[in-house]
Amino acid sequence: MSTTHQSPDELAAAHAHTEAELPSQARRPKRLKSEVTVAIQTWATRIKSSRQSLLNVQLSQRGKLRPAYTYLLKELETSGNTFNTREDILDSIIQRMIEEKIVIPDHPSIANEWRRKLLCWYENLSETEKRNIPRFGNTISSKASLYQVDGMKNLKQARANFSIVEQTFQEILLDLTNLGVINADYKNGKEQATEARQKKQEAKPKDSVTKALSELRLVGLSKFGDLAENSGRPFNKLLHMFAAASMKSKSSSGQQNYSDGFRQMAMHLTEVGFKGGEDPREYVTAHYLTRFRKYLVDQMESGTLTSNYANGVLSAVRSMLKRTVKIRGFGLTSFIDVQGFDTGRQTDMYRPYPKFTRTAIQQACDMERQQTNELAKKYVSFHGGYDPLDVNGHIVKGMATLENARWIFENKLDCRPISRWSADAESKYEQGFARLLRIGGLGVAKTYASWGVIYQITSRTIAPYITRLAQITGLNADSLKSLDVDDFVESHELTQRPYLRYWKERSGGGKVLHLDLMYADWTWLTRAQSMEVRKIFSEVVHLTRHIRELAESSVKERLFIYESQKQSEFRKVKSFENSTLINNVMNQFARDHNLKTEVGEDLNISASRLRPSLVADLVEQGVSIREIQVILGHGSHKTTINYLDKLEFNKTAREVNSKALTEIHKGTIIQDAKSATKHKPSTPGTSSSPVIIKTGLVSCRDALNPPDEITKLPSYKKGSKCSLLNKCLSCSNSIITVSNLPDLFAMQWDYISIMSTSNVAETPYGTVIRENLEVLNSILTPSEHGFTAEQLEEARRLAEHIVTNPMIEAVSL
Repeated sequence: MSTTHQSPDELAAAHAHTEAELPSQARRPKRLKSEVTVAIQTWATRIKSSRQSLLNVQLSQRGKLRPAYTYLLKELETSGNTFNTREDILDSIIQRMIEEKIVIPDHPSIANEWRRKLLCWYENLSETEKRNIPRFGNTISSKASLYQVDGMKNLKQARANFSIVEQTFQEILLDLTNLGVINADYKNGKEQATEARQKKQEAKPKDSVTKALSELRLVGLSKFGDLAENSGRPFNKLLHMFAAASMKSKSSSGQQNYSDGFRQMAMHLTEVGFKGGEDPREYVTAHYLTRFRKYLVDQMESGTLTSNYANGVLSAVRSMLKRTVKIRGFGLTSFIDVQGFDTGRQTDMYRPYPKFTRTAIQQACDMERQQTNELAKKYVSFHGGYDPLDVNGHIVKGMATLENARWIFENKLDCRPISRWSADAESKYEQGFARLLRIGGLGVAKTYASWGVIYQITSRTIAPYITRLAQITGLNADSLKSLDVDDFVESHELTQRPYLRYWKERSGGGKVLHLDLMYADWTWLTRAQSMEVRKIFSEVVHLTRHIRELAESSVKERLFIYESQKQSEFRKVKSFENSTLINNVMNQFARDHNLKTEVGEDLNISASRLRPSLVADLVEQGVSIREIQVILGHGSHKTTINYLDKLEFNKTAREVNSKALTEIHKGTIIQDAKSATKHKPSTPGTSSSPVIIKTGLVSCRDALNPPDEITKLPSYKKGSKCSLLNKCLSCSNSIITVSNLPDLFAMQWDYISIMSTSNVAETPYGTVIRENLEVLNSILTPSEHGFTAEQLEEARRLAEHIVTNPMIEAVSL
């Protein structure tokens, strides 16, 4: 059927033109209006007399539901104008088609035309022909049947675009099913798999949390007072909030995601000291999601959670917070959102940058910081040039130089950087200055830089500072974004130690307690770290001093701020919070410095990989696993062991062991004289022939025969050397000599001081320090198999002259 459409006037004109070309004797005599009306009524009566006749009435493919003009012209052999004056007759045909359910009102005319064609095709088939319709996959093979019918080529698209067409197709399938042509119980492979999953899900008994969440979905939640009572279940109010957030999820798997989110959040809250009966407003705060993400990172690092699962859980908690914002009386108006986890590169997440890459990043940061810091210094006046403008603001001939532009900058603009985009249209000097910058040809930023001025503090300007801070602290992107200008504390009022804090305000406005991890993350710093951190904080504060004065109150206190370059908010002062800019500016920084990977590809820098890179520096310098545990904030040394195992940190162990084995093969290992006279040399690596390797605070008696906690690691290969060497004081292979005792006593006193003079015991770090103290106490107590009281007393005396820190001071910065 032709798809060409013409208006009634066009059809009438064409018809008249055709008649004009006919010989006069062949022209049809003009009929009276009454005769035309009778002819159309007679035709309409005939059409309405049977369903088959109605099925042949072709419908318009655009506009209102009515017979197609081309069809009417062919049937009635009259002009288009004739139809316009007799619409009531044509409407009666459509009404009859509606009664016969050939067309369905409220659906487009073109959709009903497809329905009519399908019905016309199907109802014209005999029962034998219907039984012989080609089938594929227990349905009509359109390719072998319908597509062969004129006008049906685009049936697939019509079914997809118009619901009434798909409904008609299903009606035909139902009739074929009743005839036994289609198997009613047939299911394709996809349907069978879906049914199997559904049955498996239904057969699996629901756990108590999922069941309780399903029940709470039936309880409305619009205001704080609607929250369910705890009734014996810890965090039951929180579960109600998750249930409310899950209402958009119809599938059981989607609801299960919210159950998992609740479980993980409850575990986190319990870990930081909540019991479950508290008011949820105490822990559901604007900054909670950043803390929860850090908890998930720790679980991923320990191998407890996968990145896919963690993403789902994080999404559920985010949805819960969005729903909580809508609860009247709760008091949460917004929250700090965070990024999910990169599921495609989970291995890279734990892989440190190679040593040469870490050095290249550091050197690039230091070089660019030095350059930017020079530009950030107080402007030094040029005192040169001349006024290049006449009284009308035109540039005097021969005066269009950058030296004269600088004269305007100093004498007319008060050394205030502007450009042609920000120049005042009413100021002749601002407009003239902008013209001179264009004529100069260096570009705005480079021209200002040549004068010792920073034109704009962009997000890219901040890149070397934020990258270097991430490199020396191991902070993740969320922690970096939330830093305030006063979050570096050089000396804690109780412990006198430098640390970073991320203090937030409670909903009531009061400051949180020291070291309250629920509301304020913190990181102890070594003195070596603190020197570099202090320097970065100082440099950034000085660099941003001018734009900080223009910032809104919510941004003013953030450490890392910048001027937006977006046209809609040009030069508006913003922070990195609630954005994904950090990794973007780090990567641009790497491109600008042409930093490459070990295989020569462009280097991508991310905070998530700078964290293990920091640990790589610690490991290479022999820092104990206990100290790394404190730096990473892991609650258990087993978590740290698993994390180090993922980080491929056995390179150091390989190098040390390789050197030792070389010495064995050369026969240069001198054994104890008595052992040499009584025993023959045994196979290297056995317990009777240990090779003592010294790294860090203690020595390892036999790196080729590690203890059970090492051999049970998934990556350990039987018969290989210890991948972690002697990074743990409690390792059964550790050798501690009398010379180590003073350092151990100093460390013990340091830990005791922290536990007795601060709230650290109430935080997860308290568990780490208590474990350390247990190991130290066992070593520093006189025993038959350990050290004598005299040896320990002398070591205690020597320790009084040692200044130590729970963190190693030899971190390369």
